[in-house]
Amino acid sequence: MKNLFAWILAFNALFLWICWYAVYSFTQSSSINEIHEFDSRFTFINPLLECNPKYEYYNPWNVKKEIDTYIKSSIKSEKIEDAAYYVRLLKNGSTFGYNQDAKFISASLVKLPLAISLMRQITPSELNTEIIGRMTQSQFDQYDKPIDNIQSWKSYSINELLSEMLINSDNTAATTLLDYLNTNKIIQTYDMFGLWLVDFNTDKNLNMSVKSYASFFRVLYNSSYLSREDSEYLLKLLSQSTFTSGIRAMLPKDLLISNKFWVRNLPSWERHIHDCGNIYYEDEPYLLCVMTKWNNEKNQLEVIQNISKMVYVDLASK
Repeated sequence: MKNLFAWILAFNALFLWICWYAVYSFTQSSSINEIHEFDSRFTFINPLLECNPKYEYYNPWNVKKEIDTYIKSSIKSEKIEDAAYYVRLLKNGSTFGYNQDAKFISASLVKLPLAISLMRQITPSELNTEIIGRMTQSQFDQYDKPIDNIQSWKSYSINELLSEMLINSDNTAATTLLDYLNTNKIIQTYDMFGLWLVDFNTDKNLNMSVKSYASFFRVLYNSSYLSREDSEYLLKLLSQSTFTSGIRAMLPKDLLISNKFWVRNLPSWERHIHDCGNIYYEDEPYLLCVMTKWNNEKNQLEVIQNISKMVYVDLASK
């Protein structure tokens, strides 16, 4: 009997020790995660993949219903022909959207995977490498005239070309970098993301959904494809985008946003206008992609702006 009693005491003691150790380990790891998460070296990334234990569940049902109804109403009234959006909470991983897998013409979209492919292949010191600007016949679209347009046959560093390509969506910068980086390297990046191979000399396969394109911003935020420093570098450039008429337009001016826009005009007078990016709202950063199709720039931008505002207002009120 005494032996049985001793075994019970020993078992209880072991159980209590295991419980204490588990709680201690969790609190220690949580503390480390918080220090890591708020590393002052980085502004645009959060490479942690763990969920936040303090996270409060966010139910997007009401705002999703509101946005979906708004899109359907806009299509019915012929304000736009079609639209899609995708939202992802960057820390928690929750997602919602509308028409998420529908394909839209991408065109200038390829500038971001081009930048990611380039950073994957070069070392930091190579950013100072000088390249001769070269404009070729290309499917890249120019929407706004760049502030500092890259000129053909003039020498620029890779850093200057990347900045012009991502901040001002400069075509000459993009085609110059495309020539510098073997197209197969970009195809490898697309393949890594599970996307269609791209023919950069024609319109073939230059189509993508909001959900697919969002993956580029997500992996930059999580630093899961490039290093932290390289991910931070690209997102910082994107935060300086000169295009402010899309998802940025109706949000607070001091809100940090890293976005890439693109516009594609088709011979049939159909225009694709899209905007996608990471929005760093307080402790709830999120990713938003919106794609639109029609031939009315004003209406399309208005739809993008309103969707962005609805998502922001809902998150801010939770």
